[in-house]
Amino acid sequence: MSTKYILSWFLTPYVEWGIHRSLHYFNESLHIDHHREVRQKLFKNLDNNNKKEYWILIAMLITSYFEYYPITLGLARYGFNHSMIHYTDYKYFENIKKHHLIHHKNPRFNFAVSDILPDILFNTYKD
Repeated sequence: MSTKYILSWFLTPYVEWGIHRSLHYFNESLHIDHHREVRQKLFKNLDNNNKKEYWILIAMLITSYFEYYPITLGLARYGFNHSMIHYTDYKYFENIKKHHLIHHKNPRFNFAVSDILPDILFNTYKD
């Protein structure tokens, strides 16, 4: 496996942490509906809410088309983890789900989605 794919896998949580934190500090209006829906437990109604998650598939198609496969891999990791956190009760994701749902209760903490290490390193971790 190429080094760029391995780097992509390990850097994805840091990139998603940066993007997610930026959404909260610079353009929260883009992200506020997601938090409102989770707080109101509307994510169980997939017919209305999963449409907002299509951006990840579109971004994956675009990056694949231009052969930016390491970025596609990072997007896939983020999309898979985020979907598992919000749409399933699969036991494997309990720790990261708890971590992310704390973020929904207190949006100043726990910005990472697929790993908690960025939050620990950047002092935004809350248990």
